[in-house]
Amino acid sequence: MIPEISDKMLSHELAILTESGLVIRKEHKAAAPVVEYSLDKRGELVKPVIDEMVNFAQGYVKQG
Repeated sequence: MIPEISDKMLSHELAILTESGLVIRKEHKAAAPVVEYSLDKRGELVKPVIDEMVNFAQGYVKQG
């Protein structure tokens, strides 16, 4: 949902979220490695705030 973000920056931000205990990182062993991220319990607590921020941003973009 952030097309301008570089792979390096995305990896950096996901690492921060993982270290802070908001996101769980799960690696799947396969021919082509796959990594899956999900919210942990602490991350779920923040989700309503994030949802409201997304709603605000979408409304802001529509106005301008």
